[in-house]
Amino acid sequence: MNKKIIHNSSATRKGNIWLFWSISIKEPVVISNTKQAITVDVGGHLVTDVHGDILTIHIRVLWEELFVIATFNKPWMIIGDFNAVLSMEEKGRKKSFNYFNLNSYPSWGYKVGTRGTSDHSPLFGTNATIPKPANVPFRALKVWMSHEDFKKVIEEAWKTEMRCNSGFIFLTKLKHIKVILKKWNCDVFGDVNQKLKKVDEEVLKHSLISDQSPHNTTLLNNLVTSRGVQEILTQQKQEIERPKARVKWLKFGAANTKFFHVNMKIRQMHNAIVEMEKDDGELVLTQQAIADILVNYFDTKFKCKEVQISDEVFEAVPKIIQNEDNQKLESLPSATEIKQAVFDLDPNSFPGPDGFGGWF
Repeated sequence: MNKKIIHNSSATRKGNIWLFWSISIKEPVVISNTKQAITVDVGGHLVTDVHGDILTIHIRVLWEELFVIATFNKPWMIIGDFNAVLSMEEKGRKKSFNYFNLNSYPSWGYKVGTRGTSDHSPLFGTNATIPKPANVPFRALKVWMSHEDFKKVIEEAWKTEMRCNSGFIFLTKLKHIKVILKKWNCDVFGDVNQKLKKVDEEVLKHSLISDQSPHNTTLLNNLVTSRGVQEILTQQKQEIERPKARVKWLKFGAANTKFFHVNMKIRQMHNAIVEMEKDDGELVLTQQAIADILVNYFDTKFKCKEVQISDEVFEAVPKIIQNEDNQKLESLPSATEIKQAVFDLDPNSFPGPDGFGGWF
């Protein structure tokens, strides 16, 4: 069992509130457990699950209980159903929760699910932020090819003269190009999101000015120019988000910006390690502590150990491959074969460990 449960069942009645939690987090401390609410303390934060009664006299008992819990003066989240509608507007719009003091938790987000057999819609809440890794891996963006200076930057960087093994020279030049492209992306190509936000404001500004003087061709030209820049930046943003979504089956049709963005966020959430449990049961939450655990684990796992190899083992292996076949397997590929293999790569393939995709 990797989950535990708290409920308000008793010998005389069935429970109507259940709290589940993973055993990987600190065990909640029950503050109160009544017919209409269960309140627990989780790491100094109060969580109350409510299922209010339909009778007003019983609801008053619930509010008296909540008033007492409020005196604890701790961060407090109340979830559940009060079985009360304060106004017709709230009933029609299905108001989920109030935003009072929500600024204290800016990363909190929620989503209202679809109703099933119950007459209540599930409310999913979570920490919406994804921690950014300390050392973000390099990824060459295909959208860089749209810039007129990109090819010149690559050609100039590749002219660096080196004398060594050809394989070592190739890998060293790729590392050198990474450093140059990172700087070029910041100084020349720029942040597409920031540029798009700025040009959106310019388009709105030129639209309002042009509407005041519709016959002024100069103002109209300024609007058309800003919209052209906006369209280019929007296309660049789509080209950046498309490979991050790792969706290859969708090739034609609409822009599908929201579709790619959702898939990208889902991948980031699946790949992110936000917590880790040590051998002694302690829960680690900081990125640096998680990195230290992983590094220590793999250092121990792949630590050099002396291994004694007996030649008698190879004598027991049957010789199926002939010498001619073995020579073909061990022979170095020709320059023509290497070129053919490289040019057969899918230009839209996902980048490898070096950060360069097939298009590069």
